Amino acid sequence: MRNLLTMAVGAVVAATVLMGTASYAAQATLGCPGTVQVGQPPFMTEVTIDVGTVPLGAYSITVTYNPAVVAIASVAGGTTAEFAGSPTTNPASFTTGTTNIAAFQTSSLTGPTGVVSVARITFNVVATVNTTATIGLTVQSLFDTNSSPISATSSGCMVMVTGGTGTTTTTTAAATTTTAAATTTTAAATTTTAAATTTTAAATTTTAVRTTTTTIPSNNVCPQELGFWKNNPQLWPVGSLTLGSQSYTETELLSLLTAPIRGDASLILARQLIQAKLNIANGSDPTPIASTIVDADGLLNGFSGKLPYGVAPSSAPGHAMIDDASVLAEYNGGALTPNCAPSSNQSSGGSLFATEAACAGDRAPGLHRRLDRARRLLVRASTREGTRAQALAQRAAVQIRHAARVANRDGKLSAECSRALGGLDIPAGA
Repeated sequence: MRNLLTMAVGAVVAATVLMGTASYAAQATLGCPGTVQVGQPPFMTEVTIDVGTVPLGAYSITVTYNPAVVAIASVAGGTTAEFAGSPTTNPASFTTGTTNIAAFQTSSLTGPTGVVSVARITFNVVATVNTTATIGLTVQSLFDTNSSPISATSSGCMVMVTGGTGTTTTTTAAATTTTAAATTTTAAATTTTAAATTTTAAATTTTAVRTTTTTIPSNNVCPQELGFWKNNPQLWPVGSLTLGSQSYTETELLSLLTAPIRGDASLILARQLIQAKLNIANGSDPTPIASTIVDADGLLNGFSGKLPYGVAPSSAPGHAMIDDASVLAEYNGGALTPNCAPSSNQSSGGSLFATEAACAGDRAPGLHRRLDRARRLLVRASTREGTRAQALAQRAAVQIRHAARVANRDGKLSAECSRALGGLDIPAGA
């Protein structure tokens, strides 16, 4: 099989020299579940390549991962018929952190096209603690059925590993018992006989105390809010994320972070979930929100296709999404992680988010516009310092006051929205 693949690739390269390079572009994506559990069965990922109208003939990819967190259990063909056969790979590399996978097809010259499923990779969870698994995907080569190379970009994925209890180290010193032997000394019998003397040292027993230390791994990196991630995509620790069961590229994620919410609970949740997963991938402690992320992914997984889903906040799924988003907003603002005191602008941003969520179902366009402007100003303030940050916060306060004025004028708000507006924090110094 390996010789056959080598011959095929050689033929492809030779044909490329004769025919030139095609200017096609493709997108390779690794689809992963959002969360997995420690001690649960292996989880499967799928490699798909969107080649558009160009028929895919052969591929070679490299998958990278942290073998202390996950390891490959098996590699199988994809669900697309032309690539359903077992690809070429080296099982000895499955626990090394880098695995190469390649395959070619000769069954069709006109297909497959569109989104092609080329491989399914099953991983075992090796970690025993709450952590994240970043799985990288790199396209080494891609060819169409005419042996012309296809240019391609690729994106891996991140999986949250939950259900662990931390790294537990138990140290027990061996129990030591020391007893001096009884000693009896008697002088030899002469004219004078000394009294027999018996000396026995007291028995001494020393037992070390059993000590168990549990440590949750964390780089002690404080979470960042929307402004940081939206304005600094070059600092993102991953190039893609899985929300629900769908994989999103960096471009798609940025679009979700900037899209108008317009009363859509799925977007409210997605915006906070993206920030939370980026913070975790960046080294923030996932423990406070591990169960919330599992629940949030489960809620999004109940819908087909990609975000947004147009979920009304007043519906049952909408209520659940708002609840999860509120917890994630606290985390992203630093309120749930030790030694990460939220700034005044972060606190205001958190309460403003809660107000937007509470009022999402109310038909008050003027109110929503003001709250949206205030949120954008607070996002900008979070990226500034000193008088510039204070000036932006003051402008946000003006918008918040106008929002409250609009609400009082219209007088048609829900009780939940009215309560949120009444408790809305005004940024410090405003």
